[in-house]
Amino acid sequence: MKPLKLEINFVHEETIVDKKKSVQIAKSPRKRRVLGGECFIDAKLLKNVTQDASCCNGFFSCAVKLSDNCSIQPCKTFMHLTPGEHCCERCHDFIQNRLDKADQKAFKHWQTKWSSNGAKFLPSQEMYIAECLLPFWAECTSCHKWRELPKSINLTADYVRSFTCELVGEMLDPKLNGKRCCFVPQDKRVLKAMEYCWINQLTVPTLLKDSPAAPFLGAYFPESVGLSPTSANYDPYKLGRSPKSRSKRHDSRKPLYTQGDVILNVPGLNSFFHPFYQPGETGKALCVRPDVMEEDEVLEFPEFFEKQSMYLGLRNLVVSLWNMNPKRFVTTEVCSEHLIVRGLVRIRCVQELERIIDFLTRKGAVNTGALRVSPGQKLLPDHSNKKDVIVVGAGIAGLAAASQLHNFGTNVTVLEASKRIGGRINDHEFVMSEEGEKKLVIGRGASFVHGATNNPVTLMSHQLDLKLNRLRTNCHLYNHSGEKIPHLVDRKVELYFNKLLERASVIESTSEIQQRALESPQTSCTAETPNSVKEKSFLSLGDRLETIQKELSADCDIVLSQEEEDMVQFHLGNLEFPCGSSLEEVDAVHWDQNDDFMDQFAGGHCLLSHGYSPIVHALARGLNVVTESPVASIDYSDERVLVRTADGTRYTADRVIMALPLTVLQSKRIQFTPPLPRRKVRAINALGAGLVEKVALHFPSRFWERKVGANQDYFGHIPDTKEDRGLFTIFYILPPPSVARRSGVAEDCPGGVLMTVVSGQAARRVAHMHESEIIAKCLFVLSMIFPEEHIPDPMSHFVTRWGEEPHINMSYSFVKCGASGADYDTIAKPVQDKLFFAGECTNRAYPQTVTGAYLSGLREANNVICS
Repeated sequence: MKPLKLEINFVHEETIVDKKKSVQIAKSPRKRRVLGGECFIDAKLLKNVTQDASCCNGFFSCAVKLSDNCSIQPCKTFMHLTPGEHCCERCHDFIQNRLDKADQKAFKHWQTKWSSNGAKFLPSQEMYIAECLLPFWAECTSCHKWRELPKSINLTADYVRSFTCELVGEMLDPKLNGKRCCFVPQDKRVLKAMEYCWINQLTVPTLLKDSPAAPFLGAYFPESVGLSPTSANYDPYKLGRSPKSRSKRHDSRKPLYTQGDVILNVPGLNSFFHPFYQPGETGKALCVRPDVMEEDEVLEFPEFFEKQSMYLGLRNLVVSLWNMNPKRFVTTEVCSEHLIVRGLVRIRCVQELERIIDFLTRKGAVNTGALRVSPGQKLLPDHSNKKDVIVVGAGIAGLAAASQLHNFGTNVTVLEASKRIGGRINDHEFVMSEEGEKKLVIGRGASFVHGATNNPVTLMSHQLDLKLNRLRTNCHLYNHSGEKIPHLVDRKVELYFNKLLERASVIESTSEIQQRALESPQTSCTAETPNSVKEKSFLSLGDRLETIQKELSADCDIVLSQEEEDMVQFHLGNLEFPCGSSLEEVDAVHWDQNDDFMDQFAGGHCLLSHGYSPIVHALARGLNVVTESPVASIDYSDERVLVRTADGTRYTADRVIMALPLTVLQSKRIQFTPPLPRRKVRAINALGAGLVEKVALHFPSRFWERKVGANQDYFGHIPDTKEDRGLFTIFYILPPPSVARRSGVAEDCPGGVLMTVVSGQAARRVAHMHESEIIAKCLFVLSMIFPEEHIPDPMSHFVTRWGEEPHINMSYSFVKCGASGADYDTIAKPVQDKLFFAGECTNRAYPQTVTGAYLSGLREANNVICS
């Protein structure tokens, strides 16, 4: 039977369905003809009804049974609610005209509550029947059969958890006396409600009552997010807004309140978790609009596209429960406890819940992070994970993919070339006390969480009870004479530098950029010009900013002092840190392509007190990880992929995920058979492999506090030459003072650690210096900042050498001159649905970060399951 396509007005009209092969049309609801045992749909309410339209196979009974005459004398005309649930003409007339005082009071109270909560639609009689008069249905926890409940029972989460057929034994069969009730056959309407086309014949929207999502969504019209306006926990007045002013603000798409207000109204919610956009809010990564289906949701659930209330209510329920408690898996059983809706539609909602949870789990929106399934447990059905998968690389991307697939029930093997897991995550411990009890963990690689709101690293930290320390934004700057830069000068140069970036963000066409570069006296390309020189035909960000500086100087008559010029170099060095390279190598057009491509993570930057290692080991828990197994070749020419390691060991799998640094792909250390597509190889070579090094010094005393203060998380140094740009320009104070005081380290341990970074050309320069030279240079810079202090010798230290690290040889990728954001997508594209690629260099939206690498692993786990 073809699904019915309904377009329904839920406010004023009464809906009636015909079981015959033609639709009987009445001029007015009050003048409908009474035909024997028939159910009509008014032609004004139903369009495109085919001759197959039928309702409940011609069997009609009143589901309301409110009138005394309803049971005595069967009615011949029914109002259609759902296929299998109708309201007879007598009960419908009884509700409208002959309710007693108590029932009238209940009806009026329901109408008042519906209207007072800012509902978009007027309260209709059909909605009252669906919300208040239909019986609840519950699934037996023993036999899993669905049973209709007595109308006197009000469904709660506790009742759902404990319901068995014995509780309604007399209603099923009075002769059983509560025994062997599970043997009573299930109502035939239950299977009917599970049919695909059933939801297309609903005449009232499915709105959930008392949903855990309600406190998140008080700024929206409740019906638009799948909620009932009569929900006990839906209260827009908590925000001090009247429904009238709320509606006006909603229509203008202005934010009604901040996310902070929402957090106060949702008990137990982590302050960094903002799962839903508020009206008018934009620019927040991994945030979902609760009032509309996203593109991938429409593709997965096209049947809900025209009438989205059921899907939105269920999806918002799942997302809310996950964010309220991400330390346990969200399952159909957990969610169904909070599924409060009357009628047969509750059966269909539970069925759809399973599909929605599976979809959200596959895409990594729920049931992700550091959780691990118990033995025998699987997050997805068996038919979804009948594949063997090899993951090459045990960095954060590879472990994320393997952990996700393991939880799905897939057989996974991880091959890692080095002796340890984690890749560019490698923590170092400083012993801070003489007894060795107090230790400070600092990342030699990844250390920070860039934008903590909705960040999966924040999620995993919450799951593992790891503390995130938000860094303050205030940073004192000192010149090479140790003098603090005045605030007004600092602010002036900051505004000037922001103006440079603003002008640089005005995108010119690639042909214009190349033409300007070719006209530059430094560049002249011919057919015989080597490729390294031809790359200069694409204008670099460094050249672009230098040109803009000259334009501002000429057009705006801006003249900077020498100190201000040095501060500009400081800001340029800070820009080289996130770029991972000298600005002379970074593309002028696409250097910040991800900012325009996708909403970035909001919130402040945070430091992980315990480092990233606990997250790495949590993801690796229970996985089959084989270390010291560098892959030498991959043959994907047959149905199964053959992977050989350097020692000759052979592995076969249905799918292989390559989670490797960009340098490994560029070096061609792995032989592919057949060779990778030329377009992918070109993209791999187009991106740049950035390099950032770190230096950390453990001092016996916190000498800097006398000048910097005891409440600063970091301070900056203005280089006195352009050549020193990016060399020890920012010093991070570890542990941050607030953390040191809270943990007792400040009292027990007089010392502290200063960590600094080396980026840009300086990173390439220190690669050729001995470690002792680097330490001496760093101490010299500190002596310039603190000339009045005696700088003690460090008790211990570390200097990273990521450029020399075997199997890594880099920090993170960047958009090299001539490359673009599209190259990230090209690298990420699967090959023949056998080879999949993960890593920060495959994530166009969030490159260069642990977050981007992790999300790419989740993405490829989903792609493997769907392949």
